[in-house]
Amino acid sequence: LLNNVFLLACLDGSLIWRPDLAHVEKRDGFIRGWKRRFWQGSTDHRGTPEAPGRVVTLVSLDRTKEMGFVDDQEDEEWLTYGVAYRIPDEEKRKVLDQLDYREKDGYERHVVSVYDYKEPDRISVPRALIYIANDENPQWMGGQAGLDAIAKHIAVSKGPSGPNPEYLFELAKAVKAKGVTDKHLEELSNRVHQLLLQSNSAS
Repeated sequence: LLNNVFLLACLDGSLIWRPDLAHVEKRDGFIRGWKRRFWQGSTDHRGTPEAPGRVVTLVSLDRTKEMGFVDDQEDEEWLTYGVAYRIPDEEKRKVLDQLDYREKDGYERHVVSVYDYKEPDRISVPRALIYIANDENPQWMGGQAGLDAIAKHIAVSKGPSGPNPEYLFELAKAVKAKGVTDKHLEELSNRVHQLLLQSNSAS
């Protein structure tokens, strides 16, 4: 384990807005070279093995270029907002064991540098742990389907942790509350919201 462990949260609205993990310090910041995308399947939280939902992961600029894939927000800057929490030494094993279990459906630990929220050129946390699902894990769905298809998928999915749209809306709300613009979250949220309104009107 790293000494002085920082955990970076940027994939779960509850960890950004109201974290339930033990911490003694938190720092708002960005990571460079990554984007948030709803390209990961979920069979244990927002979907089931028979009908997986979609959850968010981070995709890197380098790997996206290697895949030759251009998505709907290609003009967006490759910065992703998150909150770095410093975990007390006596709690780090417990916290990481819990997160390893929670993120077992395709996510792995990575170490990233976190840049300061107000001074984006200054590194505030040189080494922070983050969980990322890459494109080689069994639950990977990717983004080739496009935003409309992804929105339709999310709108009808649900799992043991609740409806898939709830996860999307909570994450988008948490990021927006920090004054951060995330085109992918905003556009996807708007499309899912419209789909749910249409579904309610038709029923």
